[in-house]
Amino acid sequence: MRKFALVIVGLFILAACQVANPPPEEMGTAAPSPTPTTESIPVEVTRIIVTVKPSPTPAVCTPLPEGMTLTVTPVSDTDTAVVTLELTGLLPDEELYIIYRWESAGELYQIDTWDMMPVGEDGRYTETQNLRLSTEGPHTWQIKVIHARGVACTEITLPLQPNPKTAVPLPTSYPPPVTEPPFSTDLTDPTTFKPPQPTRTPQPTLTAPAWLATPAQPPPVGLIYGDSGGLWKVIADGKLQRLWIHGDATMSPNGQHALYQNERELIIADFTTGWESVLDLSFYNRWCCAVWGGDEMILLGTLPEGEEWQQSFGFLTAVAPDGRWQTVLDPENRFYTRPTLSPDGRTIAYGNRRLVQLNGRVENFDPTTFAGSPGTTSMSLGSPAWSPDGTKLAWYIAGGIGADGRHAAAVAVFDLKAETAVILHPYKNLGRDGWFAAPVWSPDGRWLAFNAEAEDFSQNGVWVAAADGSEEHFLGGLGGNQLVWSPDGRYLVYAAWNLPDQQNIVLMAETETWTAVPLDLSSDAVTVHWAAGGEAAVPPPPQVDCPDLQTDDSVGTLMENGRTATYANPVLGIEFTSSDKLCVHEPDYLFDSYGFSLADPDVWERVLLSVDWLYQAAPEQLETIVQQAIDNHPELDVQRENIAVDGAEGVMLWPLPGTEATTQIYLVANDRLYWLIFWSTPLDEQAQALLNGLRFVEPTQSLDSLNLPPAR
Repeated sequence: MRKFALVIVGLFILAACQVANPPPEEMGTAAPSPTPTTESIPVEVTRIIVTVKPSPTPAVCTPLPEGMTLTVTPVSDTDTAVVTLELTGLLPDEELYIIYRWESAGELYQIDTWDMMPVGEDGRYTETQNLRLSTEGPHTWQIKVIHARGVACTEITLPLQPNPKTAVPLPTSYPPPVTEPPFSTDLTDPTTFKPPQPTRTPQPTLTAPAWLATPAQPPPVGLIYGDSGGLWKVIADGKLQRLWIHGDATMSPNGQHALYQNERELIIADFTTGWESVLDLSFYNRWCCAVWGGDEMILLGTLPEGEEWQQSFGFLTAVAPDGRWQTVLDPENRFYTRPTLSPDGRTIAYGNRRLVQLNGRVENFDPTTFAGSPGTTSMSLGSPAWSPDGTKLAWYIAGGIGADGRHAAAVAVFDLKAETAVILHPYKNLGRDGWFAAPVWSPDGRWLAFNAEAEDFSQNGVWVAAADGSEEHFLGGLGGNQLVWSPDGRYLVYAAWNLPDQQNIVLMAETETWTAVPLDLSSDAVTVHWAAGGEAAVPPPPQVDCPDLQTDDSVGTLMENGRTATYANPVLGIEFTSSDKLCVHEPDYLFDSYGFSLADPDVWERVLLSVDWLYQAAPEQLETIVQQAIDNHPELDVQRENIAVDGAEGVMLWPLPGTEATTQIYLVANDRLYWLIFWSTPLDEQAQALLNGLRFVEPTQSLDSLNLPPAR
């Protein structure tokens, strides 16, 4: 059963507020945070300071209606902190709101869950919840289920349980491959449920992790990954090319573009031209969670004015990467799992059982009409993935997919033409807040790779299953993710975590043998794409974080367009264009001259060029000032050369002293005397490029209008 969960951890001070603890029947619910996450399904985990007081609309316990039962039991004798809640006798299609609450000695822990799928026709509902706490036990949890006919209440006392991630030893050895399938086809046992296939019985195998003792191999050519240092591509001869400063960018399917999103903007990079642009989403009140929908479309969630997230991604919206068009595809229904576009570019699968055409036609996907699909309406679907040829659609499924409605998870492959379904690797999953990442198809459509968060740690990690259900292979890697296939489908790259040494590692497995080897990548590497070749890309220029790049009281304006930046100062009468990203600094005080300086983006304290207007000197004083600069340094062999800059005549002198040797230019333009200083002698290639980018324009603002305080 697909659900939302809101976890609230609080600390309150009774002595200061003099607020009494409310009785259990006045226990209220917490309002969900409106800010969504960008991982699988938007679930908020918020630590807040709260004052315990009754809710304005308290949920008061009522007797159970006739025929309804509510039980909460530990899932096993060895792990009593994980419980299964089960309800029977519910009304078909009703929605539930469930509250788990524990408080003691000034601490509050509350978990709220509510369902996206109604109760099935059998009136049964089950869910698994992790109620483990780090404080000393025992812990008595109060549990409320708000249903259509009232509020069912119970409580359960749980002893202290250690956190299995720290207290339970991780496996250091693995069982040998098995010859019998670990999953039975007996539908009476939901924990081992696997629907029978029409022509074959799956024979899963466990592959021993030989990579534990295997030396790391160089990453393959074409692999693209991100880390704290940026986005990298392995090019010919195994060399690395830094594509972008944003290591957590998302690649388009063809590997030619990437997108990066933060709280304010969505940035697109084109690795064929080196252009970088900011996508204008100002039309929408808020937006989040952008992903590529093919190579020519970006899919994201948006909210109009006055709407709240309500624990969703918002309303499904499509935009062109260049901003030429944008449209809200489904303005009526919010979505909760990441969308995916069909290979023919016509249909988007998203949310829970929903399809939408690019013309706005919305359809519901009914899994129960497919032969071989679990025939239960309590099954939830999420994280869809189209096969490469578009004839099949894989979903992660969860809920009561066993014969008696017990909870389980699996990957379901729906053949849209044959109207059949194959259920891959059903397993009893760990409790989690949100959907699993979508399974990933191999390029030939033969295999599906996915991560199974199984309660049994020896089965927790990356699995690869044949799309027809004929075989499956366990690749290991507890908590594995970041699944990327090679273009020819021969290799699968994935990340593993929670190894005995508690280090992240990137592995590469070869199909057929399924032998995995570690790759020599940084511990924070995240694999994002595998390009067909090792050709070098055209990276955008680096983003610059300059202390004085642009402020609200700046005189000049700085405009960036792809690989160029233009700075215009209306007081100086100067425009400056550069193909490099540079830091612009304007003075806060008025000296004997007024101007700006350009600094190195990598070392912003290093000035490359200053441009000043000698507003106290007249243009006809040019020769006098030049000669004075030479006479002031008789110890130097100062060279002099006439020069023209954007049609303005002047004189260039070098070398002259500064923090390092400088080249200085005096020239007349706009009936003004300008003074340029380059921190190189003679002008090097970078300085010459800076000089070529300088243009003189008509001044449109007076110096007095700046009201700069005089320097002292």
